[in-house]
Amino acid sequence: MQLLIINGVDFISCDRMTLRTPKNYTTLHFVGNTVLNKTMSLLFKCSLRDSQSGMWVFRREIYMKMKHLSDGMSFSQDIKIEAIRNGTLIEVPIRYGVRVTKPKLKTWRDGFHNLIHLFIKRVNN
Repeated sequence: MQLLIINGVDFISCDRMTLRTPKNYTTLHFVGNTVLNKTMSLLFKCSLRDSQSGMWVFRREIYMKMKHLSDGMSFSQDIKIEAIRNGTLIEVPIRYGVRVTKPKLKTWRDGFHNLIHLFIKRVNN
C-alpha cells in the first residue's frame, strides 16, 4: 500500500517477466504472455510487461470506476485495462518462485480465450 502513496498511482501490478528464469516460468508461458502483452498494447495503447499477472494492489476508488470485468481467467488483463483507462498504473518486477502446486491455468485453452477476449473487449468498449 505504501508504494501506491509513494508513487502517487492508483494501481500496482507485479511483473513476473523481468526477473523470470526457465525454472519458475516456462518458455511456452513466456511466449504466450508476450503475445497477449503485444496484442493488449496494440488494441489498448498500453505497454505492460506482464498483462496476465494476478498479483496487484490498488486504490478502492479506481476499482469503483471499473466496468465490464471478466469473471474468468481474463480478469487480470481486464482489471489492468480498466486501471489504465481510469487512473495510473505501474508495474513492479518481482521474483516469482517455483510453483509447488498444479496450476489452474490450461495453457492453450486459457491463452486462446484471453486473446479472443481482448478483441471482444476492444470492440465492445
